[in-house]
Order: sequence, then C-alpha cells, then structure tokens
Amino acid sequence: MMTSFYKPHLFFWFSIPCILLFVILNRNQTIYVNIHDTYFILDMLMLVILISLFFGLIGFGYWATIKAHLKLSIWLNVAHIVLTIGGLLILCVLSLLINEPSVSILAKDLDYNQNFDILMFSTLLISILGQLVYFVNIIRGAILKYRS
Repeated sequence: MMTSFYKPHLFFWFSIPCILLFVILNRNQTIYVNIHDTYFILDMLMLVILISLFFGLIGFGYWATIKAHLKLSIWLNVAHIVLTIGGLLILCVLSLLINEPSVSILAKDLDYNQNFDILMFSTLLISILGQLVYFVNIIRGAILKYRS
C-alpha cells in the first residue's frame, strides 16, 4: 500500500469517476450554504464538476513533478491525500446527516444544524489548508533536486 503513495496522481485521477458517479446518483440535489443572513444555493452538478477539475489539476501537477524527477516526500503525499480526499468524504457523510429543521423550527433542530455547520466548516477549512501541503511538497522537491 505504501508504494502506491509514490504515485499520488493515481489517487486523484481515480477519485474523479467516483465523484461523478456520486452526482449521477444524486442528480437533482442542491446545497444550501448559509453565511450570516445570506443563503447561497449551489447545484450539485456544478460543484462536482469543479471538484473533478480541481482533482484533475492536482493529479496533473503530481504527474508532472514525477516526470520532472522531483523528490517528493511520501509523508507529505500521504498528508495531502488524506486531507483532500478524506475531507471530501467527511463532508459528503456530514451533508447526509444534516437534519432539516421542521416548520415549527424547534430550538434543538437549530442547535443541531448549527453544530453540523461548524463541523462542516471546520472540515472544509482543514481540507483547504491541507492544499498548502501540496505546494510545500513540490517546493521541497524542487529545492532538493536543484541542491544535488
């Protein structure tokens, strides 16, 4: 299993069909994001296409660094893959668990959804900050290649 982390582009390229399959199964879904008093409504198809393009670019970046013979850290590869793909999986699971408040808008429903919103935002923030690991790994690999 550890040898597959030497080719991290395969993780991202193979996750694209899985993500597209998810949107085919949940075709008519929308995502509602509440930020203060503003609601943003996102179509699931557009979000998945953007995520697929992002994963394709990350995979291409890893592939290009391997072809350029940069020495990438395997532990930074693992950290980036876990933070990116794992964060996306956690967000998918959490989005399925969100309890839509009833018409009566009970206080416990609002607290439940606010706690999930905080958890989802934290997971998304950690996944976004995890993208820094990608750039650190590439810069580290370039520095190590040009030092030797």
